[in-house]
Amino acid sequence: AEQGLEPLQLQLAMAQLASDFDTSDALQSAVDSNPADATSRYQLAIRRAVEQDHDAAIEHLFGVLQSDMNFADGQARQSLLGVFDILGSGDQRVQQARRRLSSMLH
Repeated sequence: AEQGLEPLQLQLAMAQLASDFDTSDALQSAVDSNPADATSRYQLAIRRAVEQDHDAAIEHLFGVLQSDMNFADGQARQSLLGVFDILGSGDQRVQQARRRLSSMLH
């Protein structure tokens, strides 16, 4: 049971974070009208992670990182790693995304 605790804690932390954000629809509209809006994109990513739409969360977090690798003192990168932890290292998406992140860092 120990192993399942951390992803659950991460999901709860993200849910708590997202509770202060706009609705997913409002954030999606903001990102659609201004793709460079890193704050809205970051918040949308967290919302998507909370909604279990991990693919969208990963894409939005990469979108933030591409414009600012150190967004909000590294919060976007931390959140991306959090999504990886929620999905588990055996997940194909995590393996691909880790390679992508690694190539962005180097």
